[in-house]
Amino acid sequence: MVALDPERALHDARGLVASPAKLWQFLGLYHSAFAHLVAGRAVPALDSLSGATRLFAAPPSIAALARRTSAHVHLETVSPRSALSTLEEAGSGAFLDHDHDARHLQALAYARLADDESATRIAATLEPAHEAHIHGELSASIRRLRDASEQVTEDPMSSPRTACLIRYAYARALVRIGSSDEAASVLESLVSNPQAVVHWPVPFVRSLYQLGAIYAATGKRDSAHILFRKFLRLWNDGDLDRLEVDEARQSSMA
Repeated sequence: MVALDPERALHDARGLVASPAKLWQFLGLYHSAFAHLVAGRAVPALDSLSGATRLFAAPPSIAALARRTSAHVHLETVSPRSALSTLEEAGSGAFLDHDHDARHLQALAYARLADDESATRIAATLEPAHEAHIHGELSASIRRLRDASEQVTEDPMSSPRTACLIRYAYARALVRIGSSDEAASVLESLVSNPQAVVHWPVPFVRSLYQLGAIYAATGKRDSAHILFRKFLRLWNDGDLDRLEVDEARQSSMA
């Protein structure tokens, strides 16, 4: 349902929300959240996820979907601390004990708060690629992030959402050390996969901007303008990454 036309996706999702069946309402709210994220609107995305969470306290597999996604939105758009609070509110330790992706987000939040002890403790319970991701974030290790990226790319059973998150983290780390060519290669693989926006819109749309910035810095102005226009078409009127939106707008007019 969510694609690169967020307004159409939102219209379709509202049709589900209007259904008398709770499951369809839940799915409508959940897809509304993703449509809002594609359009760069974190606040209404969190509102939609909050509504989905209130609809289903059980079964746990359905309830966890909205709770985990809400924590993920907090982590990527608000703060690591609010992500941890969201995970704690989601329920007890049973939720985190049985939800691997939620524990990955919890460890990542602790890593971004520089709480090495908590992040390392939780990382030890994760799959190898996710553990490498956490240690890569903790130590700013390109090698560990590369290992994590390669593992999720090669493993057909890896969560597509997690793969997007890890590969984007690896690309950003490459940008920070000035490895623009390698970063561009990773980002190109992300933006060339239209399914990436379905699995996790935030790193997909941010990849459009980051790759455009690399192209602009290396003299590929036409390619940069194409990517900046795609980025602006999605996030120009949202509430996310306003500095990057302004920079993309100025670069597109240059």
